[in-house]
Amino acid sequence: IASCLMHCRAYEMAAKVYAQIADTLHNEEIYGYYGLCLQKIGAYDKALEVYKKMLQLGSSEWLYRQMEYCYSAIKNYDDALQSCELLLQIKPDSRAYLYEKANLLIRLELFAEALAILYKLDFLRPNNATIAHDIIWCALVCDDFDAAIRYFNRLEEMNKTTELDWI
Repeated sequence: IASCLMHCRAYEMAAKVYAQIADTLHNEEIYGYYGLCLQKIGAYDKALEVYKKMLQLGSSEWLYRQMEYCYSAIKNYDDALQSCELLLQIKPDSRAYLYEKANLLIRLELFAEALAILYKLDFLRPNNATIAHDIIWCALVCDDFDAAIRYFNRLEEMNKTTELDWI
């Protein structure tokens, strides 16, 4: 019944059904669907409770990603960063997770650390306008005006000569 409700996007009703069976079955898949339903209705704190129960059954990239998303949604950037670090342990070369880490560091106002990651991403993905834009912003906040000007000029050049690659 709950999966049909999810398919129909009746997430609140589906969450109620999953709530009735999740703790009885202690099933990773049930917890996962239950957590997703809670996320869909904006109940991020409750979703995190469910994901923590799920974590007792084992960890996974999917689970850490959902936890990172929920922590970010409630503006708990420290715990979101911890989840992102766990994701990077699983996939250390993931540009998406590196970019997410840089964004979390920016939210935590750790601009120099974010800038270091953005430079790495720029090396991995040259001509990416989103990364160049974020480098400009972080460089300005860090008073590295030379880098900001260099990347601004590069962004302008990319705009003239290539189709921009935005994340």
